[in-house]
Amino acid sequence: MVKHHLFKVAPRIAAAAFSIALPLSCVNEEYDMSKIDTTVSVGGDALVFPLGSTEQLKLETLLSEEDFKYITSLDGVYGFTMDGEYNVPEEDIPDFSGALHIDPVSIDEEFNISMGAQGRIRNVPEADGIVVSGQFGTSEEITLFSFSDLPQELVSLNTVSFTETSFVISAEAVIPSGISGPVQVQLDVYLPEEIVTDDERVDENNVLHISGPIDSETPLTADPVTISGIDLDGVDFSTGEGDYTKEIRVEGVLSVDASDITAGDITGGDISLHLTGGIPEINIVSATGRIDYSLDDMTQNISLEELPEFVRGENVVLDFVNPYIVLDVSSNMGVPVTGEVKIIPVTGGTADADAMLTITGFEMPAAPSSSEVQTIRYWISGSAEGVPSGYTHLQADIASLLKTVPDDIEIRIEAGTDVTRDALIEPSATYKMGMTYNVVIPFEFGEDLDVVMDYTMEDLPDELGDILGMNSLGLAGHVESTLPLELTLWFELLDSGDNVIETEPATVSIAAGSDNAPTTSPIDVTLRLAEGADATDLSKIKLNFRVTSGNMSGEPVTENSYFQAFLQVKVPGGIRLDLDSLGNGENTDESQN
Repeated sequence: MVKHHLFKVAPRIAAAAFSIALPLSCVNEEYDMSKIDTTVSVGGDALVFPLGSTEQLKLETLLSEEDFKYITSLDGVYGFTMDGEYNVPEEDIPDFSGALHIDPVSIDEEFNISMGAQGRIRNVPEADGIVVSGQFGTSEEITLFSFSDLPQELVSLNTVSFTETSFVISAEAVIPSGISGPVQVQLDVYLPEEIVTDDERVDENNVLHISGPIDSETPLTADPVTISGIDLDGVDFSTGEGDYTKEIRVEGVLSVDASDITAGDITGGDISLHLTGGIPEINIVSATGRIDYSLDDMTQNISLEELPEFVRGENVVLDFVNPYIVLDVSSNMGVPVTGEVKIIPVTGGTADADAMLTITGFEMPAAPSSSEVQTIRYWISGSAEGVPSGYTHLQADIASLLKTVPDDIEIRIEAGTDVTRDALIEPSATYKMGMTYNVVIPFEFGEDLDVVMDYTMEDLPDELGDILGMNSLGLAGHVESTLPLELTLWFELLDSGDNVIETEPATVSIAAGSDNAPTTSPIDVTLRLAEGADATDLSKIKLNFRVTSGNMSGEPVTENSYFQAFLQVKVPGGIRLDLDSLGNGENTDESQN
């Protein structure tokens, strides 16, 4: 999978093997060379040549740039990270625009008020302290809302808040000429108990009291009474039908001191009174109540198909100690949301429902207003260890989904409104809801880890194949490691076309180390050609290593973690040379094996 040219190759083996200074004495031509054994052995039990060493092989060395796309350093510890965002489509969010509406209330009434018991102002006694009065009254219906107009998701309303909404009232009078003194008006306006106002003229029974003098030239006009909203806390919405109506009732009394009335019969003695007012405009800005609404699922697929090949093989077993998912859910909805988070592995386009993780405890409190976006941060993992401040931990065994890496991970939030808590409804608001996610898999491995990686040594000396062809080839040396993982190392010999030159298998065990305590593991293997194999085109040596966590489970792989191989070529039994052939330029080397 990984090919690099990072080995520091020793001088050509041929030079090391055959450039040997042999002590020679003078030649006596009378010797019969045919009777002398001219072969010599070089190397004794084993002829050893330095082959070279790798650099310190770290994770970024072993993986290609493409493989490293989703790997990052998390405070010095390597890990996979995948992030993105998802916004709930606008049409999937409840819309209450125009759902709440109250029609204006209008009062416009004419009264002819008879003063005194006779029904007219006449024959008024000329005595101090006698007050002549007359009464009048009217009522107007107000529809606070219609059950049929409310959204079906609305379970109940508690309060409806207004802005710039006032009750106003004014009285104009036509006074007969026989009344010389002022006429007093006393108005009592009975507001529905649901109407909320803090005007001091309104008593504890929600009755507005207005009084003052009136004449034909000067009407009585009350200052507006600000209405802040309506309180519907006691309304039963479960069986409501039609309109929910109340009435605004006005009762009044006109009075005049008898001393201010000309004695005798006053023609046209009735007082004419015109009463106008009401609530000319009702501006609803918000309401509180309970909502029963199921949001469409928030679903996001996270592709894992581009993760490095070494974690995606069919026989790979991963054992990440504590992978986690960070979910930041943001909303300006005044509606409290509750639900579940489901994490589902997907392979070959098919979701594995049996392996699905269902995580309870997802909540999104109501935003205080649509102008304020609030964010709730969730940390989903198998352990609460390492959860930063400001996050809510949700328990889930994420590691179990990653024993074998699926093609995708689907994150699905199935949520609805919380009917046990009040929601804030703003008819003119535009609601938004979305989430960002970050899947983080630190390279901290448990005891079940089992993956295979490789590294290829190229630009080998040409003579290495010749040596292997005439002898078994030994590899010696050692491996230094700070990886917190146990390695099983084996070698493959490749020709120039990357075809494997078959040899008998041989493995080396590499001990786990740590950044602070490197280990050294010896290499001493013999590679023998399989029957019929040809090593003349030997061009590369491929180092394969199976990675297991061993006794160091939970230790992280950091930016500084490495292993480094120091290799030697060892020819068992050495090499036998025929001195007689050296002068003739003939190669009659034979293996002693």
